Amino acid sequence: MAEYSIRPIEPADAEQIARLTAELGYEMTITATRKRIVSLDGDGVAFVAVDDGEIVGWIEGLNRELLIYPRILEVGGLVVTAEQRGRGIGTELLTTLEAWGAEHGHRLVFVRSSVVRDGAHRFYEGYGFRREKTSYTFSLEIDRGPD
Repeated sequence: MAEYSIRPIEPADAEQIARLTAELGYEMTITATRKRIVSLDGDGVAFVAVDDGEIVGWIEGLNRELLIYPRILEVGGLVVTAEQRGRGIGTELLTTLEAWGAEHGHRLVFVRSSVVRDGAHRFYEGYGFRREKTSYTFSLEIDRGPD
C-alpha cells in the first residue's frame, strides 16, 4: 500500500477534483472546478490527498463570519474515493484543515451533513464533532436573466 501525502489544491487538479466531486453526488465540469479552485484565494482553502500521483481525496474550508457565530471555518466538502476509505485519509485531511484554521484565527470548525450520510456522521462524531441540531436546507434559484 503506497503512502499518501497532503498538499494545497492547485488549478491543475481540476479534472481529478471534478471526478471525486461526482462521488459526493455533485456534477461539476472541469472548467467550473478550475474556476472555483482559483477563486478560493481569500474566502477559503482546500487540500488534496495524493497517493502515487493520483488525488484520492479533498477537503475545502470556507471562512465564515456570522452574527450568531464567532469566526468559523466551515467544511464546504470532504470526500475520499470509495476505494481508499478507511486508511485515515479523511482524518488527515480534516486535521490539516483544522491546523490551517487555528493558524488563521478560527475558533470553530463547522460542518453540515445530509441526514442520509450516516457514514459521514459517524466519521465526524468519531473525530470529535458534536451533533448540534437537525435542520432543513432550502434553496431558491435567482433569475439572472440571459447570460
